[in-house]
Amino acid sequence: MNTATIQPDFNITIPQEIIKSMSLKAGQTIQIYQNKNKIQISALNKIKDLQGFLTGINTDFNREKDRI
Repeated sequence: MNTATIQPDFNITIPQEIIKSMSLKAGQTIQIYQNKNKIQISALNKIKDLQGFLTGINTDFNREKDRI
């Protein structure tokens, strides 16, 4: 489990392992959610950056008859 410490100016540092695995970049926008006593951080991507991310997806599966 990765941990971070809240600095006196309320900044936190994202662990390097997470930065690399999610390909985060400096200046990237994130969204922060509060859920009771938990904090969730989600990286936001520009629509242009998502272009082609479904390339090669397997679409060969049985659909329900009312969904064709």
